[in-house]
Amino acid sequence: MWPSPTTQQVEVRRLRKIAGWLSLDCGHVRHGEDADPAIACAQGALKSGRRFYVAFEYVGVDSHGVTGLARNSEGEVYEVTTDDLGRGAFGAVSRHARTVTVTRCEVAPTERTSYPANRYLTCFTE
Repeated sequence: MWPSPTTQQVEVRRLRKIAGWLSLDCGHVRHGEDADPAIACAQGALKSGRRFYVAFEYVGVDSHGVTGLARNSEGEVYEVTTDDLGRGAFGAVSRHARTVTVTRCEVAPTERTSYPANRYLTCFTE
Protein backbone atom coordinates (compact mmCIF):
# COMPACT_ATOMS: atom_id res chain seq x y z
CA MET A 1 0.00 0.00 0.00
CA TRP A 2 1.33 3.43 -0.96
CA PRO A 3 1.59 6.14 1.68
CA SER A 4 -0.84 9.04 1.32
CA PRO A 5 0.64 12.13 -0.36
CA THR A 6 2.16 14.82 1.85
CA THR A 7 0.62 18.27 2.20
CA GLN A 8 3.38 19.64 -0.03
CA GLN A 9 2.73 17.02 -2.74
CA VAL A 10 -1.01 17.73 -2.74
CA GLU A 11 -0.36 21.48 -3.00
CA VAL A 12 2.21 21.27 -5.81
CA ARG A 13 -0.01 18.97 -7.89
CA ARG A 14 -2.89 21.42 -7.66
CA LEU A 15 -0.69 24.44 -8.45
CA ARG A 16 0.93 22.69 -11.45
CA LYS A 17 -2.49 21.68 -12.76
CA ILE A 18 -3.61 25.32 -12.72
CA ALA A 19 -0.38 26.72 -14.20
CA GLY A 20 -0.01 24.04 -16.88
CA TRP A 21 2.94 22.48 -18.67
CA LEU A 22 6.11 24.52 -19.11
CA SER A 23 5.07 27.00 -16.42
CA LEU A 24 7.71 28.65 -14.27
CA ASP A 25 8.34 26.93 -10.93
CA CYS A 26 9.15 29.77 -8.51
CA GLY A 27 9.81 27.36 -5.68
CA HIS A 28 8.57 25.96 -2.41
CA VAL A 29 9.53 28.00 0.66
CA ARG A 30 9.71 25.99 3.86
CA HIS A 31 8.58 27.54 7.15
CA GLY A 32 11.32 29.88 8.37
CA GLU A 33 13.30 29.94 5.09
CA ASP A 34 14.22 33.03 3.08
CA ALA A 35 11.31 33.80 0.75
CA ASP A 36 13.08 36.53 -1.28
CA PRO A 37 13.94 34.42 -4.37
CA ALA A 38 10.45 32.86 -4.61
CA ILE A 39 8.66 36.18 -4.13
CA ALA A 40 10.89 37.93 -6.68
CA CYS A 41 10.31 35.11 -9.20
CA ALA A 42 6.52 35.23 -8.78
CA GLN A 43 6.39 39.03 -8.95
CA GLY A 44 8.49 38.96 -12.13
CA ALA A 45 6.16 36.39 -13.69
CA LEU A 46 3.12 38.47 -12.74
CA LYS A 47 4.65 41.57 -14.38
CA SER A 48 5.63 39.72 -17.56
CA GLY A 49 2.37 37.74 -17.86
CA ARG A 50 4.10 34.36 -17.62
CA ARG A 51 2.45 31.24 -16.18
CA PHE A 52 3.97 30.27 -12.84
CA TYR A 53 3.41 28.66 -9.46
CA VAL A 54 4.91 29.23 -6.01
CA ALA A 55 4.23 27.74 -2.56
CA PHE A 56 4.85 28.83 1.03
CA GLU A 57 4.61 26.59 4.12
CA TYR A 58 3.03 27.82 7.35
CA VAL A 59 2.55 26.49 10.87
CA GLY A 60 -0.55 27.49 12.80
CA VAL A 61 -1.71 26.79 16.35
CA ASP A 62 -3.63 23.62 15.46
CA SER A 63 -2.59 23.02 11.86
CA HIS A 64 0.15 23.33 9.30
CA GLY A 65 -0.04 23.63 5.57
CA VAL A 66 1.00 25.23 2.34
CA THR A 67 -0.43 28.22 0.55
CA GLY A 68 0.52 29.11 -2.99
CA LEU A 69 -0.30 31.05 -6.11
CA ALA A 70 -0.57 29.90 -9.71
CA ARG A 71 -1.21 31.82 -12.92
CA ASN A 72 -2.82 29.99 -15.85
CA SER A 73 -2.56 30.53 -19.61
CA GLU A 74 -5.58 32.88 -19.55
CA GLY A 75 -3.78 35.17 -17.08
CA GLU A 76 -6.00 34.26 -14.13
CA VAL A 77 -4.29 33.92 -10.75
CA TYR A 78 -5.48 31.38 -8.18
CA GLU A 79 -4.58 30.95 -4.54
CA VAL A 80 -4.46 27.34 -3.31
CA THR A 81 -4.29 26.48 0.39
CA THR A 82 -3.75 22.95 1.67
CA ASP A 83 -4.34 22.72 5.42
CA ASP A 84 -3.64 19.75 7.70
CA LEU A 85 -5.72 20.24 10.84
CA GLY A 86 -4.36 18.48 13.90
CA ARG A 87 -0.67 18.93 13.18
CA GLY A 88 0.15 22.42 14.38
CA ALA A 89 2.72 24.05 16.61
CA PHE A 90 1.17 22.73 19.82
CA GLY A 91 0.96 19.08 18.82
CA ALA A 92 -1.75 16.89 17.47
CA VAL A 93 -5.42 17.30 18.27
CA SER A 94 -7.83 14.41 18.49
CA ARG A 95 -8.40 14.07 14.76
CA HIS A 96 -6.58 14.81 11.52
CA ALA A 97 -8.29 16.37 8.52
CA ARG A 98 -6.88 17.78 5.28
CA THR A 99 -8.63 20.46 3.27
CA VAL A 100 -7.70 22.01 -0.06
CA THR A 101 -9.17 25.39 -0.99
CA VAL A 102 -8.81 26.93 -4.46
CA THR A 103 -9.87 30.56 -4.92
CA ARG A 104 -9.62 32.79 -7.98
CA CYS A 105 -7.85 36.02 -7.06
CA GLU A 106 -9.98 39.13 -7.44
CA VAL A 107 -7.11 41.48 -6.54
CA ALA A 108 -3.41 41.48 -7.40
CA PRO A 109 -1.26 39.37 -5.06
CA THR A 110 0.67 41.26 -2.39
CA GLU A 111 3.44 40.35 0.00
CA ARG A 112 2.50 39.64 3.63
CA THR A 113 4.34 38.64 6.78
CA SER A 114 2.98 36.17 9.32
CA TYR A 115 4.19 35.35 12.81
CA PRO A 116 7.02 35.19 13.61
CA ALA A 117 8.59 36.41 10.36
CA ASN A 118 7.46 34.25 7.46
CA ARG A 119 6.95 36.15 4.22
CA TYR A 120 4.56 35.00 1.51
CA LEU A 121 2.34 36.21 -1.34
CA THR A 122 -1.44 36.26 -1.12
CA CYS A 123 -4.38 37.78 -2.97
CA PHE A 124 -6.54 38.01 0.15
CA THR A 125 -6.97 41.32 1.93
CA GLU A 126 -7.10 41.36 5.70
